[in-house]
Amino acid sequence: MPATRHPSRIALISLLILVLELALIRFIPSEIKAISYFTNLLLFSAFFGLGLGCILWKREVSPYLFALGLMLLFGFVMISRGITVYETPGEVHYWLQADQRFKPFYRMPLVAAAITVFLLSAVPFVTMGRALAREMQGHPRLTAYAYDLIGSFLGTIAFALLSYMGTPPWVLIAMTGVTWALTMCDSPRVRLAHVVAALIFLCFAMAPYSWRWSPYYFVQYNLDPNRITVWVNSSFHQEAINFQSAQPEFQRTILKMEDKFGLPYREYRRLHDGRTPEKVLILGAGTGNDVNIALRNGVRNITAVEIDPQIAAIGRESNPMRPYQDPAVRLVIDDGRHFLWNTKERYDMVLFGTLDSQTLLAGHTNLRLDNYIYTTECFRDAREVLEPGGMLAAYYSVFKPWFLGRIYSTVASAFPGALQMHRLPDNYLFNTTIIAAKDVPAFTSDPEVDRQYKTAIPSTDNWPYIYLEYPVISNLYLQVLALIGAMIAVVVTVLRKLERSKQYHLDFFFLGVGFSLLESAAIVRLALAFGSTWVVSAVVFACVLLTVFLANYLLERLPNIPTGLAWAALLAALAINFLFPVQTLLGFSFPARVLGAAALIGTPVFCAGISFSSLFKREPDVGLPFGMNMVGAMAGGSIEYLSMLIGMKNIWIVLVIVYLAAYLCNRFKGRQFGEAGLATTTRGGRA
Repeated sequence: MPATRHPSRIALISLLILVLELALIRFIPSEIKAISYFTNLLLFSAFFGLGLGCILWKREVSPYLFALGLMLLFGFVMISRGITVYETPGEVHYWLQADQRFKPFYRMPLVAAAITVFLLSAVPFVTMGRALAREMQGHPRLTAYAYDLIGSFLGTIAFALLSYMGTPPWVLIAMTGVTWALTMCDSPRVRLAHVVAALIFLCFAMAPYSWRWSPYYFVQYNLDPNRITVWVNSSFHQEAINFQSAQPEFQRTILKMEDKFGLPYREYRRLHDGRTPEKVLILGAGTGNDVNIALRNGVRNITAVEIDPQIAAIGRESNPMRPYQDPAVRLVIDDGRHFLWNTKERYDMVLFGTLDSQTLLAGHTNLRLDNYIYTTECFRDAREVLEPGGMLAAYYSVFKPWFLGRIYSTVASAFPGALQMHRLPDNYLFNTTIIAAKDVPAFTSDPEVDRQYKTAIPSTDNWPYIYLEYPVISNLYLQVLALIGAMIAVVVTVLRKLERSKQYHLDFFFLGVGFSLLESAAIVRLALAFGSTWVVSAVVFACVLLTVFLANYLLERLPNIPTGLAWAALLAALAINFLFPVQTLLGFSFPARVLGAAALIGTPVFCAGISFSSLFKREPDVGLPFGMNMVGAMAGGSIEYLSMLIGMKNIWIVLVIVYLAAYLCNRFKGRQFGEAGLATTTRGGRA
């Protein structure tokens, strides 16, 4: 196909793909609560649709497919707002209480919801993937790939900036659809259908309560004289109590909450001759309950850490007791673990508020936002910032006996023989308080409680799955992964049927698997080094794309770079990542930590870019290899679930195996079809 348009059109398509993909990852979980725990499923769906579209680039598809996909997705989300999605029996802990804002409560299995969302979300991306492959086909391979990466990078940056400004994702979906209609559609009727399908998403501006978008959640809140109630991603999250309410019917609630929240302070005074802690660190300060209690207990120096700026803002603006305006309080917007690493201060008490999360760290990983808070290493970090005689307290809502053991054993591994668990009589806000002490001889564990709960597997940085009972890929996940496997089989079958004279391009498939795994491993590794914030995830995506672009650019300028050298360097870099303990970086200064992380993650990504571009430039057609690569990326996201079974570190071994498979497939293809050279690694990856 001769080049008829400027390659900047490739960049525009890639930009729109990225924005729509990330907008759906933010939007759908905000309305269908269970998908909050499966945002990576939406990434798989996008890759699946894009891959299928690339494979079908020579075929005609309905010009209305993009609009139809958006309309079907809109309809399902509107219906699902009144559905209570429930979990199937398994070993995973979710927060899936009924949503009181929508009645009646229809019931749907979690897997059924996940399957439906997966299929519907893929439909618009079939059109976009087909358009991308057709545009790339008309240009030199490395040039086309460079513009694809530029568009992906610009899409990532644009989405991050718009999200930072609080732009709702349904606005971004509307903007993407309208832009696609105006730039990619020739027929006025088709253009009108696309515009209508995009603009109907603006209906989601109507919500039951006041709302705002944070970098992590769709936050809704309701104000009344007694409390602020906050929902995130359609699930109840927290309430800020007005401890000074004059309403008689609320006095009982106030007394009950003062008693529950005040337990750590009473224990501290009991063990310190009636003294109140002078300096308190609160992790997960939210809208201000813990801060209010600390002030009411006479604490004079409070550091309140909250990762979500909008939830903190609601507390700062609307909490009737104005805790964040008190001169004794310093509010810090940061990941709790990151704050523990960097603070030079020491505290008399560290409080872990109800930090349980209803979303994943990022769309590329199955880790929840709070997974690295509830690990042995994090509680040891908290112990380090305690003064001698200091105490730690953690609040939690626990409804499963095994989950109680997971929490208890994790804290016990950092405070052996010096913790006590208090089970509370009601479930309002939380029902369990665990208190631990540093260098307080009079404070010891209950031997009976120790015997009952300490044998549970503690959560660690290598296996940070506090919400799993034991290392396992639960039946729930296996069902979802089986669906993804079936979808991959469908794509390969379609490829075989439509292109009988072509190979399967399994080398590109495994390259996609490897890159998807590498990207998720990078997010996890840098979350440990710099905190689990949205900024870290955005920087990772942007830097990965820039690194691959530089590799592609270098290969354009120096086309004779030996790919064997890139392959050897890639394997060496993966081995170093497996052997290098990332926690070592925490002892470095911030600039040194940045350089160390860049070397650890950047080297395999750069080598991957060199090798992929070397392979891609020799392909006569774009659609088949690019499509198989995207389907491989979807499979890579599925394989990442192995970390639940084997731990985070061993994913680097899986990466080595995947890249060896890519190498062997390429060598076999080279012998079978006479293609020259070693080709390894992956496409530049779409964030």
